[in-house]
Amino acid sequence: MKKVTSFNRQNIRQINSEIESALASIANKYGVELSVGNTRFTSSNFSTKIEVATIASNGTVMTKEALDFNRYRSLKGIQLNLGDSFQRNGKTYTVVGYKPRSHKYPILASCSDGKTYKLPINLVNSYA
Repeated sequence: MKKVTSFNRQNIRQINSEIESALASIANKYGVELSVGNTRFTSSNFSTKIEVATIASNGTVMTKEALDFNRYRSLKGIQLNLGDSFQRNGKTYTVVGYKPRSHKYPILASCSDGKTYKLPINLVNSYA
């Protein structure tokens, strides 16, 4: 990559990708999960958010959403546990978190296609 004279989406993506690669060795050293989050920029500078999360003994990354799931699970009557999987429309979904401010679709489920979907509680409970 040549010297950056102004920031744009393309070169910020490249820089963030290199930041993630550089942070991978730190993540391995300490046994945590590191990810680059939201980025704000102007043509002359940018700031990016780095999130660090512990990894539970079962391999679940304990993000804010995962902690919220454990906190609200019994309160909201959710029957599945964090990390439980279910089949829907030929795809496998894994429960990864909870968004307390999302009233209609608070459950976060990671799909086998790599995307994370928001689902209602009654739908998730039907697969328990």
